[in-house]
Amino acid sequence: MGLLNTTLPITLNAWGLTRIDTGRAGILTATVPIFTVLVAHFATRDERFTGAKAAGIAVGMAGVLVILGTDLGSIATGSGLGKLALLLSGLLYGLAAVYARSLKDVPPMILTLGQLCTAAVWLLPVVVFADRPWRTAATWSMDAVLAILVLSVFGTALGYLLFYRILTTAGATNASLVAYVIPVVAVLLGAVTLEERLLTHQVLGMILIIGAMAMVDGRLIKRFVTGGGTRPART
Repeated sequence: MGLLNTTLPITLNAWGLTRIDTGRAGILTATVPIFTVLVAHFATRDERFTGAKAAGIAVGMAGVLVILGTDLGSIATGSGLGKLALLLSGLLYGLAAVYARSLKDVPPMILTLGQLCTAAVWLLPVVVFADRPWRTAATWSMDAVLAILVLSVFGTALGYLLFYRILTTAGATNASLVAYVIPVVAVLLGAVTLEERLLTHQVLGMILIIGAMAMVDGRLIKRFVTGGGTRPART
């Protein structure tokens, strides 16, 4: 879990964000449930494909292609490669979510602590050999320290703790649906704090992906079809 759910996807996310803006990164991260559904179908017995899930995957992949847009022609360089990094991180999150089902009897706090400590061990040799911190002195600023604290406490430790609690009660597919809110938050924060501009094809791609997730989950469509469900009979 330290490798699949932290070290590799977070590294890919950080690297990808050096090449694309946060809005597009958030939209592409919303593909996590799509990959989770695919992995769960082949790796589990109780989270198989249904017609709605298959249709949802097709619509979600269409949304990904819309967001990739013209970068498909130069997918091995620049922003195209950054988008592929975000998609690969989504696949890793999907693999991790399904594998975590086998750990549902372990308390969420223990899972989170073990995962993050193991991720630190995985990353230590990378830091030593890639960054070579002894050659350059680190510059500590208040903004940098606050950013690390916010990302590590709220974006990582607390996020994983909540994720594992949801996983034990709702299953891998439903737990991965937390990715619904990622593109909305990323787009809004990117526009407000970084002055990023949201393009028409990005909005269309986001709509397709979120619609695909609604199809995969099924509850929203069921409510719409049944008119919000049946009312209890009066006595």
